[in-house]
Amino acid sequence: ATDGASVWPFRASNVRLEAGNRFEADLEWLTLDAVHRVEGLFSDSKLTFKETEFVKKGNNVIGCEYTLDTPRNGGLFGTYRNCEGNASGGTVEVTWW
Repeated sequence: ATDGASVWPFRASNVRLEAGNRFEADLEWLTLDAVHRVEGLFSDSKLTFKETEFVKKGNNVIGCEYTLDTPRNGGLFGTYRNCEGNASGGTVEVTWW
């Protein structure tokens, strides 16, 4: 994820698939010492999710809403917005490995 000035790499773990193309996961923010729980929806071409709670607070805000719907580099590219604490939005890319 980036706001255009800084880049914040993250890794998804503890992914739990649910009925109706829903999922929960933990996002570990590698440079912010934070882990956030996310809830969202997925399809073959779109991924949307929102940060819902701190697993480990660290040095980051919560509440951001992510929409990834542009195929790119073996994954999806999109935007994030509506973060708490007046944090600016930006772009985000997820790659499959």
